[in-house]
Amino acid sequence: MYLRSILILLILTSALAFSVAAKNAVEADPIAILRGSWPDPTILKVGDKYLMTQSVAGGYYPNNLIWESEDLLEWTPLTYARPESGGGLAPDLAYVNGTYYLYCERTTPLTASSPSGPWTEHPHMDGSEGIDPGHLKAKDGKRYLYSSKGYMALLEGDGLSYTTPPQKVYDGWEIPEDWAYTLLHLESPKLFFKDGYYYMVSAQGGTFGVATGHMAVVARSRNPEGPWENAPYNPLIRTDNRDEPWWGEGHATIFEGPNGDWFALYHGYKNGYRLLGRCTLLLPIEWTEEGWPVVAEKWPRGFSEDAMKINLPMSDEFDGNSLGLQWQSPEKHDLSRYEFVDGKLIVKGYGKTVGDCRPLTVNNGEISYVLETQLKLNGADFAGLVIYYNAEVYVSFGITKEGIVKKETLAGTRRILPTRQYKHHGDTVRLKIINDKSDVRFYFQQTDGSWKFVESSEDIGGMDDNGFLQNSSMRPGIFVTGEGSAAFSYFRHTVNVQK
Repeated sequence: MYLRSILILLILTSALAFSVAAKNAVEADPIAILRGSWPDPTILKVGDKYLMTQSVAGGYYPNNLIWESEDLLEWTPLTYARPESGGGLAPDLAYVNGTYYLYCERTTPLTASSPSGPWTEHPHMDGSEGIDPGHLKAKDGKRYLYSSKGYMALLEGDGLSYTTPPQKVYDGWEIPEDWAYTLLHLESPKLFFKDGYYYMVSAQGGTFGVATGHMAVVARSRNPEGPWENAPYNPLIRTDNRDEPWWGEGHATIFEGPNGDWFALYHGYKNGYRLLGRCTLLLPIEWTEEGWPVVAEKWPRGFSEDAMKINLPMSDEFDGNSLGLQWQSPEKHDLSRYEFVDGKLIVKGYGKTVGDCRPLTVNNGEISYVLETQLKLNGADFAGLVIYYNAEVYVSFGITKEGIVKKETLAGTRRILPTRQYKHHGDTVRLKIINDKSDVRFYFQQTDGSWKFVESSEDIGGMDDNGFLQNSSMRPGIFVTGEGSAAFSYFRHTVNVQK
């Protein structure tokens, strides 16, 4: 009898282990909504519309681009909630009593009557214990704000200040000791209510570093203040090995999509291309009989990578009268530097080097592309095309006021590569950069119309977050240094190799 009981127990234990392993098996491949540096995504449904925003890492202005969609497949940018800010890590969107809320930074609230803005930034909440705010309106109408390290505080009814100081209510999920991860980093709580439970989805393991370190874990409670029970299927999302197509997967929000289907919105690095930054990804979610979310085995009908449509062009013919939403600058987005005249963008110079000139960049997400522009100098020291990570990490290619076409590469303190210079006749020049999976070539058009290859090419593959620790990306764009200006006829970004 005793042996029979032991046998039954072993069978039941094995069955449970098999069930947990089966529920943790990921068969649906992630779909990238936004490739490029679009980390820490948050999503909100109001009526029949979905709203989404992300962090803008690397100190780029403007910040917190608000996206809108009806089907999760076609996304249209509306406005930047923080045009004068380059911060705002791990934001959270909320909607209460006709007001839209955006919590960001170290718990700084913004409000708007429409997602298209204008957004009003309110004072930072005193007493914050962490970063990565997560908002919850409980079933009794009370409002809570959670933050990193497992903290929670009750909010005033207007959602703009604390009623009680933050207190620790959650310790996270214990990461196995034989897993490689960078730091514990319990952060980014995202909360929702379903079938009598409050669910909290948190990030752990550190967003950069080893490919398998980052993850999303789930806990639930009958009460917004806890105690919190960890899911038996944790982690919900994690890169299991370096052979997977996405690295550093984590930082998820679980939400109900169209037709009652559930999804997880999160971020990850493309395998081998950390220089793109953390991309916004999507996975289908299903629910176990015990009421736990797990990654589904199949996508709902109609969802595929090819079905995604992002209404944000990377190219610009400069035929309007203002900058498009694709453009951002590091440190400060000074609109007084830009003027549209006769179908050209006039850019005033700034700084003495490419590194400190605050280039105008686009947040692209392609591993291979062609950049092309035509420009005319008007007293500027140096102007042209750039692929920019930060002030100490970039490759640039342009023309000087002396008529010299040259490239400049800076890769932090580790290496400064020599430049090759070519004499060009005239103050107008056409430039082209070809990036083929991080191998970058440079060309300028000669007076006979032919393209001249410029030695030497560059490998930009190591110019990423693991190398330079700024949580940014290598962004294409244009630059102008010095006291004068340069007139750009167009900026063309063309994908030349399949993803």
